[in-house]
Amino acid sequence: QPGTKRPLTVAWITADLAYHPVSRFLLGFFAASPQLEHRHLLVDTCDHLVESNRCQFEGLTNLQVHNIGHGEWPAKLAAIRALQADVAIDLSGWTGGHFMRGFLARLAPVQMSYLGYFASTGLPTMDVWLGDDQLFPTPMQEWHTESIHRLQRCFIAWQPPAQLPEATVDVAEARPAGGIRFGSFNHNRKLSDATLRLWGDLLGSLPGSSLVLKASHRDDAATQELLCRRMRRQGLDPERVIWLPRADGPLEHLRQYGLVDVALDCFPNGGCTTTCEALWMGTPV
Repeated sequence: QPGTKRPLTVAWITADLAYHPVSRFLLGFFAASPQLEHRHLLVDTCDHLVESNRCQFEGLTNLQVHNIGHGEWPAKLAAIRALQADVAIDLSGWTGGHFMRGFLARLAPVQMSYLGYFASTGLPTMDVWLGDDQLFPTPMQEWHTESIHRLQRCFIAWQPPAQLPEATVDVAEARPAGGIRFGSFNHNRKLSDATLRLWGDLLGSLPGSSLVLKASHRDDAATQELLCRRMRRQGLDPERVIWLPRADGPLEHLRQYGLVDVALDCFPNGGCTTTCEALWMGTPV
């Protein structure tokens, strides 16, 4: 109300409270911000059971955690509205487990999109899209329904807190001398034809070089075969690709960066978490 000043109630809403990029970035932010001016609530809309890392957030004194993962959609909607948040921040966009239906029905007077989705939600009820000058160049030419808000700092920061395995993992030793190994741990969906063509030209200009990629899931051989066919069409020889198996856990995944000399980003959809991980593990990008 005009003339009054009170702490706002800010609800952060996500379905990704597991070992997931959104959760990892968010935990780093709250762990590094013990004193916050406003009241912050973390709302878990999808109960991950054994995979959940909700307990890591529950140990923070600057955040209240609410689990509404059980029940039907109307009950979840009512539970979030009962929190009487002034601001609701969506962290999922149109990714798996999203709560767009709730944001369309409006959960708070001000609704924002942030962190987990790098595009417009297209919802008329999503008021603000948070980013920075890199995500939102001037002039902003990408279609969007939200008002753009550019933070005066980088819109995310990689600062793994002690609760995460990357906080204590050792940087890998340098590989023995040999042909240079390029690599990318980005998802297959980000490997555009232009990216594959450029990588093919790169390997073609450096005899003895190779490309390290994460293999597709062992039960999805068709996806890997499709990727190999796309590689051949773009002049990238799949025989020069080293296919890494899926890691059994976070530490093994991080240590696999030690098998790469130079990490390659893809375009136009670039990496985010993989870029941070590579640099954190001492692999130039």
